[in-house]
Amino acid sequence: MTAAWGEGYFPYLYQKRPDANFDPNQMGNMAWDVYREMWGSHGEFVIDGNLTCVEYADRLPSIKVPTFITVGDHDECDPSLAREMNALIPGSKLVILPSSGHMTFVDQPVLFNEAVGGFLSGRNPR
Repeated sequence: MTAAWGEGYFPYLYQKRPDANFDPNQMGNMAWDVYREMWGSHGEFVIDGNLTCVEYADRLPSIKVPTFITVGDHDECDPSLAREMNALIPGSKLVILPSSGHMTFVDQPVLFNEAVGGFLSGRNPR
């Protein structure tokens, strides 16, 4: 479990800046019955639990507000999914942050803040 969570999963959450408070052994204390009910028997990558009905990709083109998408280049949510969202949301902006896991704002705080600030001010994000 320590190897799976600590070595296998952790780098996709935090690429550059490890969380000093993270204890992979605590991941074993999850309510696995709830997790399996939600995601199903294959985990988060092949959803066959009760979250199968939560799919909104076909509704993304209906978003009519300015939309900013960030993703880390080593994100647990693969950047290809962010690219798909970007393609489906008209006028959306996508920034893929380098050397970043899922917690882009932790791994790349300066780049993240510049990108968000640029988007909010109407400048092109990096």
